Amino acid sequence: MKKLILSCTLFLFSLITLAQSAQEYSEFAKASFNIESYNSAIGYFTKAIELEPYNEKFYIGRGFSKFNLKDYYGAIIDFNRVVELNPKHGLAYYMRGESFYYLNNFDKALNDFNKAIENGQVNASSYAYRGIMNKLLKHFTDALIDFDKSINITPEFSEAYFERGDTKLYLKDYDGAINDFEFFIKEFPTNFKAFFLIGYANIKLNKYKESLFFLNKSIKLDTTFSESYFNKGIALLHLEDFNGAINNFDIVLNTNPEYNFAYFLRGNAKFKLKDKKGACLDWSEAIIFGYRDDNGYIKKKCK
Repeated sequence: MKKLILSCTLFLFSLITLAQSAQEYSEFAKASFNIESYNSAIGYFTKAIELEPYNEKFYIGRGFSKFNLKDYYGAIIDFNRVVELNPKHGLAYYMRGESFYYLNNFDKALNDFNKAIENGQVNASSYAYRGIMNKLLKHFTDALIDFDKSINITPEFSEAYFERGDTKLYLKDYDGAINDFEFFIKEFPTNFKAFFLIGYANIKLNKYKESLFFLNKSIKLDTTFSESYFNKGIALLHLEDFNGAINNFDIVLNTNPEYNFAYFLRGNAKFKLKDKKGACLDWSEAIIFGYRDDNGYIKKKCK
């Protein structure tokens, strides 16, 4: 496959001497882009721009090529030029928004997704991305509206269900969140995060046995995600399986030895097993790592 791409690139390069117009350079660029030879595409689009510096299509093509190389700053420069030439270019706003998103500039990304939708990019992806920006900026109600619009346009858009479910968690709509995550895992049955979040939502609903089922699934899919063990420890603590809770908090603390609340909860489990010395040692560690014993609970228990 690599030899084929190299051969095609060399063939295109050999033809470049015959190119006499910006459009011909553009065709070479498109051909390079289609075989994922993005650096070559950038070179050809640049030659086309030199001949026709006011053609927005060449900038959008070069911006896409840079974006695919994860040169988001470079992509933004090209998308800026597109909207200078055509302030109603919805796709340029959309792609610039994606670029800002990957640079963690969520305010600018949100602004661009707004402009993309205003200028014709009315589709499930635009609303989903705007929803993600709103969620990241803690505009949860606005995010929920965007994900609803995204799903109304494309009802099978599983990723939008995941994001909507995550937003519902922030809004404490735990049953709604579970419904959305369950839709998502029909298409993505190996996504450990979705199973974890269903388990977490069930804990919030005090459904500890149900929570264990989904947390165990999450752990089976990814044994390294410590939050699954932490929440499993919480569920077991509520189910009065104190040894099981301790085992899970042990795993968490092996991964993150400064997790103060894990020490606190493991101390609670040990205290329930009448291991006061072990409990007080854990509670002491919790305080060392920042846990606040504001109500004097630890002080009272460890007299």
